Amino acid sequence: MNEKFIQLSKELKHRPILEKALGYFPNLPLVAIDCGCGAGNESAYLLSKGFNVHAFDISIDAQKVCTDRFKDDSKFIFYHESFEDFNF
Repeated sequence: MNEKFIQLSKELKHRPILEKALGYFPNLPLVAIDCGCGAGNESAYLLSKGFNVHAFDISIDAQKVCTDRFKDDSKFIFYHESFEDFNF
């Protein structure tokens, strides 16, 4: 994922299907994993709903954007990992 894509996509809203999916499970534990988080749009939504978010992405650009974007949010943890290497 390149830096230009990350910069362009970080202003986008979360995917509507995330909001819909959470509506089916109102009593979930408030812990989420954002796999391939990119610019962190889904993470931002989950954080706004009180979730603790563990996000990972293999992209260095995603890491830079997310660590800056969520630097003041103690409920956000970023891992520079791939799908294959992330320890779920």
